[in-house]
Amino acid sequence: MKKFDIYNKNIYIGWSNLRKKDASTGVVYGQFCPVDSYKDIQSLIQRRIEIDKLDKKEAVILEQALKQVELKVKPENGEFFEAPVEVQINDFSRELAPNDIEVLVLGLDYLAYKEWFDDEEQEIFS
Repeated sequence: MKKFDIYNKNIYIGWSNLRKKDASTGVVYGQFCPVDSYKDIQSLIQRRIEIDKLDKKEAVILEQALKQVELKVKPENGEFFEAPVEVQINDFSRELAPNDIEVLVLGLDYLAYKEWFDDEEQEIFS
């Protein structure tokens, strides 16, 4: 499997062995393996999934803080994937287990998807 590096702005925060999920929408995913620098944004990432449960003031504060997080991904020996790619980290490590952190990359264009994931065996998701 290929290794992909995950950054917040220009700070390396971890990696993943991304794999195909949905070619039609350019979605790939994988387990996120953080490094120490991820801890700087981890609590924000964890709280993002709870935003609907917060009161309006707390939600606005969290949304403003999350705007400072700029996740991006690149193949280990490649260039960053271009916009409109969206990178999301779903961190359930607090609720489940320390390694229950997933990274999703949404909106990869056809050429990038084909270049980096076309040789991967097609998986079936239901």
